[in-house]
Amino acid sequence: MQPGETSNVPQTQFGYHVIKVEDRRGGETASVEEAADKIRAYLVQQKLQSEVEKLVATLRNTGDVQIFLNL
Repeated sequence: MQPGETSNVPQTQFGYHVIKVEDRRGGETASVEEAADKIRAYLVQQKLQSEVEKLVATLRNTGDVQIFLNL
């Protein structure tokens, strides 16, 4: 599609969508130096998320949870 064009109305599992192209830009390739900080931050976040999930699983398996209901 070119700038200013509007698509047909596709239906997805989330409903109907209208897509309009406002601008087109050429793709750019980042150098390793430019991308290194973003890549590093992404990998650190992935590792942190993995470790948190392991900790939560350990706490769920080893924790002693008692639920008291006052009826």
